[in-house]
Amino acid sequence: MSGDSHLRYLPATRVDTPMGSLGTMSLVSPSDKNVGTVDGVIIDPTARKVLYFVVKLRRWWSTHQYLLSFSPAKIDSERTCLHVDLEPGDVQQLPKFHAGMFPSFSDEDFISFLFAPRTA
Repeated sequence: MSGDSHLRYLPATRVDTPMGSLGTMSLVSPSDKNVGTVDGVIIDPTARKVLYFVVKLRRWWSTHQYLLSFSPAKIDSERTCLHVDLEPGDVQQLPKFHAGMFPSFSDEDFISFLFAPRTA
C-alpha cells in the first residue's frame, strides 16, 4: 500500500455510532456467521472518507488483522453487529494489517479534516 501516506488509522473505540462505540461491534456474514470484530478504520482525512475496516480475527492462540474495503454495512442494533458481504473463510484472503502500517489519526489530521475542501 505504498503511496498511501495520507491515510490514517483510527481505533474503533474512538468511533461512535448510534449504538455506541464501533469497537464493541462484531462483523457478521451473509450466512449469519461471525467474521471477526472491528478493530479500527483506515481513513483519508482530506477526502473525508473511510476506506477500510480493520478486522480482528482471533484463532486459538493467535490474533490477526486484515483490511476489508469499506462498503455500506447494515447495523443490527439488537445484536450490536455490522452485517458485511464477507464469509469467515474469506477473511484470510484480505490484505493483512499490522501496527504501524498507517500513522494514527492525530489532532493535526483532525484540523485538516475540518478545514479541507469537500470533494465531490
